[in-house]
Amino acid sequence: KDTLTNAGGCDSVVFLTLTNTTNSGSSLSRAICNGGTYTFGGAILTTAGTYRDTLINTRGCDSIITLILSVSQSTTTNSNVVICSGDPYTFAGQTITTSGIYRDTFTSALGCDSIVNLNITVNQPTSSSLTQQIVQGTNYNFGNQNITQPGTYTDTLVNRNGCDSVVTLILSYITGIQEVGNLFTLVPNPIINDFQITSFNHNIKDVRVYDAIGRIVYNQQYELTDNKVNIHLENITNGVYFVVINTNNGIFYSKLIKE
Repeated sequence: KDTLTNAGGCDSVVFLTLTNTTNSGSSLSRAICNGGTYTFGGAILTTAGTYRDTLINTRGCDSIITLILSVSQSTTTNSNVVICSGDPYTFAGQTITTSGIYRDTFTSALGCDSIVNLNITVNQPTSSSLTQQIVQGTNYNFGNQNITQPGTYTDTLVNRNGCDSVVTLILSYITGIQEVGNLFTLVPNPIINDFQITSFNHNIKDVRVYDAIGRIVYNQQYELTDNKVNIHLENITNGVYFVVINTNNGIFYSKLIKE
């Protein structure tokens, strides 16, 4: 309150109502991608940090704005994929059938680039062939097949790369073969581990022993002057086997039992 004198010479009472107004402030958080910009207080920002700007509020006082700016990085993911030839792989809308490095860019949850590098290897199938002979009247186990007749057979396995491995079997009888009859002795028979083959007028070149499914479990060559050989079969299971004796006068066979 103050008393003044007006133009008419009388008192003029002045009342002053004073209000104390404080400065105001606020904060905000913003995120940009690496390589992006953000304009704040007339400045173009590219790095993470805390920034401030002072404005005038509606009451004419300072209004301080605090900006917390973060910069999100782009992400890169490397992926290795192995497929077999003939098995297409879909990536970024394209069907891939050949080895190579492929790239696609997505948008992450933060709105930034997410780069995926795909290194794809296409493995090829393999093939092989196998030639085997059996004694007529025996069989040969090939895959899930129990074969008793000569011919060409195929089986598909999985190779070490996880792809098809096609095996072709060419199976034939041992030709010109005859039973030993009284031309040889195989003693003892049945056997436990060892037996002896004796020929009366043939020189033994080699001896092969086949199991009941056509696998060779013993194969040994001898001097052509040998007409008596000793054979040790300890590491085979009990069962029926076929002994094939190749001599200078032909090929002979006999059934052998291991107990």
